[in-house]
Amino acid sequence: SVSYRVVNAPLPLTAEQEIQVKLVLSFLAGLFLLIPFCYIPASVAAFVVKERTCKAKHLQLVSGTSVSVYWAANYIWDMSQYLCVISVCMAVFFLYGEDGFVGNSEQATA
Repeated sequence: SVSYRVVNAPLPLTAEQEIQVKLVLSFLAGLFLLIPFCYIPASVAAFVVKERTCKAKHLQLVSGTSVSVYWAANYIWDMSQYLCVISVCMAVFFLYGEDGFVGNSEQATA
């Protein structure tokens, strides 16, 4: 019976390579951060369009809801969804300690 034993012992990264890896990971984190923030306006617009097609807004206005109350309720609901997404993103950044996103402006540009 023939067997092979393989040992992988890579060289440690240099300081420049570590900076490059951190830079790429920070860039990817910032890029993927945009994904949930792109879905929020789309979901807001889709909900308003759906209400218009099924005449839900018209039904509420006919039943006595004022236009300002209708739009205020929509705004409050949309902002609550937005704040939930922002809270989760900020919690993830604080948990991982990503200084470029939760630190001061000097750390963000460094």
